[in-house]
Order: sequence, then C-alpha cells, then structure tokens
Amino acid sequence: MSDAAPAVLLASIGQRAAARVLDTIVLVAIVLPFVYGTLRDVIDDPEGAVIPLWVNVLLATVSLVYDWGLVWWRGQTLGKMLLKVRVVDVEGGRPGFSRAGIRAAVPTAVQLVPYGVGGILLLVVYLWAVLDPNRQGLHDKAAGTLVVHRVPAGP
Repeated sequence: MSDAAPAVLLASIGQRAAARVLDTIVLVAIVLPFVYGTLRDVIDDPEGAVIPLWVNVLLATVSLVYDWGLVWWRGQTLGKMLLKVRVVDVEGGRPGFSRAGIRAAVPTAVQLVPYGVGGILLLVVYLWAVLDPNRQGLHDKAAGTLVVHRVPAGP
C-alpha cells in the first residue's frame, strides 16, 4: 500500500475462510440442480465412478462469474457481505473490472487442473494468505487486491 492510502483493517483468516465456505454453499446451491442426476449416478455406483469434466467446468464457470461479477459490482460476494469484509485494491479503492476478473480467474484456472492436482493448487492459492503479511492469497497478489474488514472514514 502507498503512504497516501487510507488505513485498513485486514480481514482475519477466519473471516476469509468463513466467507469462502458460505460462497461455496451458494455456488453448490446454484449448480446442484443441473448436476444432481450425474452426481446421483456417481454415488449409486462409486466403484470406478468419475465425476465428468463438464461438472467441474460448470462449477468453475459459475464460480468465475459469481466472484468476478459481485467483486466488480459491490466489492463483496454474498459470503463477504455476511462476514462484513470486502475486496479493495491495494490503494483502498474499489477493485474494478480488471482486478476483479484477475482475482476470480486465478482460482478458476487452477481448479480446472485435472487428477486432483487442481484441488491442491486451489488450497495453495487460498492458504497463501496465512503466510502473507498482508493476508493476500495468490489470487489477491495477482490482482493487487486486499480483503479488509472495513475501510475507516478519512480524516
């Protein structure tokens, strides 16, 4: 952050994680009606069953549109709204279309890597924030964003 940027209170790792869990519930609720039959078949015959690629692509696409759209529009997904945190650029302003897009594209891209590797990479993207002094995940680093609890009013 620059010296002229307003002071921010970074969101805690717990707030970020809880918001992501809530957003995941929302995403599953959106996608589940479209994939229920396919998933039911996998559950009914778990021996050698594989979740089709189209299910992962659908979930990734819905996730991309959901995260990109809401962060661009409001600076918050539904989970972030409930946890009272928001995404800002490193200067403390709204992230804008491009930053929101990059921030959403990084986890979407890695979750599409096959053979379970994508899931591991997705954890790395999000858990990077645990080690980072600004609590930025790799998607935040790529986009130049922070997740804050609030932005205090100026002087």
